[in-house]
Amino acid sequence: MIKINTKSTYALSVQKKVGTFDFPFTLNPYIGCEMGCVYCFVPQIVIKKSREDFFHNVEIKSNFPELLLKDLKKYSGLPQHLKRVQIGVTTELFQPKVINYCKKELGFDPIERILDIFLQQDKIGNHWMLNILTKNHNVASYIDKLKSMKHMVQIEMSMIHNKESKSREFETFTSSIKRRLNAIKQLSAAGIFVRVMAMPFAGSRQELDDLKNLVFSNGAKAFKNKSLNYYDWDSFNNSTLHDQLSRKKGKTNDFIPELIIKSGEEVIPMQNVNVRLPRKRNRGEKFINWAIHPNEGLEEVEVNRVDMGYSSISKLNWGYIQ
Repeated sequence: MIKINTKSTYALSVQKKVGTFDFPFTLNPYIGCEMGCVYCFVPQIVIKKSREDFFHNVEIKSNFPELLLKDLKKYSGLPQHLKRVQIGVTTELFQPKVINYCKKELGFDPIERILDIFLQQDKIGNHWMLNILTKNHNVASYIDKLKSMKHMVQIEMSMIHNKESKSREFETFTSSIKRRLNAIKQLSAAGIFVRVMAMPFAGSRQELDDLKNLVFSNGAKAFKNKSLNYYDWDSFNNSTLHDQLSRKKGKTNDFIPELIIKSGEEVIPMQNVNVRLPRKRNRGEKFINWAIHPNEGLEEVEVNRVDMGYSSISKLNWGYIQ
């Protein structure tokens, strides 16, 4: 079921923590996902919805284009390295039924509208970097638009394994591995930067290395990996999409450092730079919205320069990110 939310007050979500692997902003034009990934922690952990509700109902923020334009103007004066947004974090962005519903009921394609707004702002000097997360091959249908803004876009294709059988075991309605590889090949051939997100990866170190070699042979330029968050893989045995899962305590962020490529690894030889980042908070300390109150919410810190592949597509100075 698809329904409309007309009461949203913002488009960009300001993140409380901005570390090496964190983006300052996220953008989710809708909540709810019909892809049916059994390992998804979003409904129970992030938005506090039942899994049945999340996997069967999608809520579209009908006014997100106006809110996005408002937010981009409001945050235009931030340091360049903070003007980075990851799109489609909690919900698959390229859901065909949702896109078609928007076209019919709202009169616009939500993906095209997002890209157009960012591109229009870029042309008048308000520059942002878009990291578009997806596990759907339909991203390639926007290749012409993405090609025109390849200086400000990185596509992040999510894959949990290099074999279709493993993907089908945990990802009910996502695009096949073959289709995702084909999308990577098409996008890369058009000069668009593609990063493969092996997150969460469901296999061995050797299988992870096999996936890296496979996607790089199809044109990917970057690779990122991380273990499963909040749950154990065996917790999904005999479970359905509707089952409430028993989570582990804490959040795991295990990854293999040498298989992090142009995805936030430290530049060698190490280079330090002073930048303004959100203040670190002590336990119980109130969060200051640094995007609205940068003088109070940001502090200058010395950090290591990291490689995100930005320098290969952008001429802008991204501070500690290259």
